[in-house]
Amino acid sequence: MKHPTLYPATVRLRGFTLIELMVVVAVLAIIATIAIPAYTRMMNSVRRADGRAMATAIAHAEERFFSIYQRYNVDLASLVSMAGLDAQLQAGKSVKGHYQLDTGKVKPGASNSINTSFLVTLNPIDAQANDLYCKTMTIDSEGVKSGTYDSNYELKCW
Repeated sequence: MKHPTLYPATVRLRGFTLIELMVVVAVLAIIATIAIPAYTRMMNSVRRADGRAMATAIAHAEERFFSIYQRYNVDLASLVSMAGLDAQLQAGKSVKGHYQLDTGKVKPGASNSINTSFLVTLNPIDAQANDLYCKTMTIDSEGVKSGTYDSNYELKCW
């Protein structure tokens, strides 16, 4: 004799239907289309801080150098060592490695080849190169902060 609880007369197996599964996939797709671009924008914004820190550190070091020697320094290596900046800046890269210093860092002065002004220009590298809000960032000896950006977006470097 069969035991009634072990072998019920009507056993119904439950599982996910195809419609239920497709609804879940659709919801996940909608969430992903919102979350992934927002995450990318946030990461680019965080990486910009690395570039801002580098540009500001070099500008401050230049101003300290100018207060002592009455000219701006054209040699990044000596500027980094004199100012006690991070050694990675000597290679022209930001501390976290998201920005590269442009080789034309110092624009020459107008009188007697004395460097009376400077321009720090940073170019994004690696993943940061896809940042549409800040293609390059600059700061000059007058404290003017600017940059370039994709024409469909607004400047958010600083």
